[in-house]
Amino acid sequence: MMQKSGYMQVSNAPAYDPSGRKCRIIEISIDSGRYAVEASELSKLLLYGRRCQVRHISQHFGKHLGETAGSVSLSFSKKGLILEIFPGHRYMIAKGGVENMLGGYIRYTKISAMHAPESGIHSCNSPTIQSTITPWVAV
Repeated sequence: MMQKSGYMQVSNAPAYDPSGRKCRIIEISIDSGRYAVEASELSKLLLYGRRCQVRHISQHFGKHLGETAGSVSLSFSKKGLILEIFPGHRYMIAKGGVENMLGGYIRYTKISAMHAPESGIHSCNSPTIQSTITPWVAV
């Protein structure tokens, strides 16, 4: 089940990476957190399938990228991006929306939370789950 939990948008101002270099960023706003990913890394992800880092963002006399907060990777079907924010929060972003955003056609795209499907595992007391399996040998 997917539920809208935030958005990703093109930043209107450059940010400074940890080495002090200016870079174009894509801002990520999820629930109560603000993060960023470099636009060039996101483009490489779409072209080559490389994983890219998501960083904390702070605003103190300009935007500054901080420590790594997670990663973005291409989904198995190659139709979406999977955003993982540590410790273990997973989100899905439509690949077409990110491509259109980087191309300048749209300003933002939605982010949906990925919830684990309900487990099909029942308790051990359930008569439908565990039964005694005895090995037998045909003679």
